[in-house]
Amino acid sequence: MSHKLVHEEPIDSCRTIVQFILDHAGDDPQHSLIREALLQDLLWKLTFVGNSAKAVFMAQGLYYALPPNLRKIFSVENLGLSTLMTLPTHAKRHRNIGIITIIKPELQAVLTALGRERDSAADEGRGSFRYWFADVEREDRDPLSVVVTMVGYPRNVPCVIATNQILDLFSFDLLLIVGIAAGPKGKVELGDVVAADRIHDYEHVRSELVEKKVVEKPRPLFMNVPPNIYTDIVNYNDSEMSKHFNALLRSVPQQVLPYDKTRIGWKRKYVKRSDIRPRFHRGTITAGERLFADNGLKTLRDSADCRILAGDQEDSGFAQACEAKKLEWCVFRGIADHGDARKNDGWHFTASLAAAAAAVSFLKHAYHRPSEQWF
Repeated sequence: MSHKLVHEEPIDSCRTIVQFILDHAGDDPQHSLIREALLQDLLWKLTFVGNSAKAVFMAQGLYYALPPNLRKIFSVENLGLSTLMTLPTHAKRHRNIGIITIIKPELQAVLTALGRERDSAADEGRGSFRYWFADVEREDRDPLSVVVTMVGYPRNVPCVIATNQILDLFSFDLLLIVGIAAGPKGKVELGDVVAADRIHDYEHVRSELVEKKVVEKPRPLFMNVPPNIYTDIVNYNDSEMSKHFNALLRSVPQQVLPYDKTRIGWKRKYVKRSDIRPRFHRGTITAGERLFADNGLKTLRDSADCRILAGDQEDSGFAQACEAKKLEWCVFRGIADHGDARKNDGWHFTASLAAAAAAVSFLKHAYHRPSEQWF
């Protein structure tokens, strides 16, 4: 089967740029420079759209690029721009499930778990993002339609951009992040899977000057997984993950398995498939911009939440983006390292595969769509 990419849609691109201009409509001097750059990009993109759309986006873009003091005097309602906010429109396509991955091994693992080839060509593309489609069959209920995308870069901001982009094209019942994370040694093993029951933003702090010294005071920000999803995760039978993972592990080539990078010699010593036995955990996942390689997870467990079992760079932005859209969400992370000096990429695919197996078996056996909820 061949897959043809759909090239960037100018109207969707213009709509996204206008939203970015609105997102940077504050008093910060840096925002003024960002607005100017975005406006220049918008004007160039407007050369590719029709006259009616051009007028709408031009009016919106120029208004939000105005200095904040002028926008306070002349509101959207005063200028009649509120009626333009829905123009031009396009119908969103509905899919049951959206899955966001960050890097290529995560995408390959999710495609494998969904029954597609590891390096399948995308089915559709918009701008810099690509989308893969699949279905999850369920024994006693209707199948779930799934869209998968890859961000391509770590950290919260790129993840939020990808989340908003996929939500501009599709509506979902549930959005997931599936991928890798660091985990505190002694609490989780390499390859284990952590399903978040809440996300902790560890960089939500206030810097104060105390006796001429800068002191960081944490201002805890926790986001709980939506109640319906939490209930499904609590009732999830992790033996389903093990069965699915073992079947997938037998199907992948040896060169994607983890191996001992400290071994000297020409021949790699791969971890035996029979020795890879991921366990399933529920707990807090902490997220922020830092990449853990200094045993910082242990410090966070001791100071912020003793239930922290994983740390990554995207889940805070992802969860907040979903909450803003009133969309249910959840997170499955495979432990690829312990966030210490021995951190490397050897477990990236295998840990991703464990997380993908957990996520897909969760959708098959435990997840209830809104119409299937028990009342």
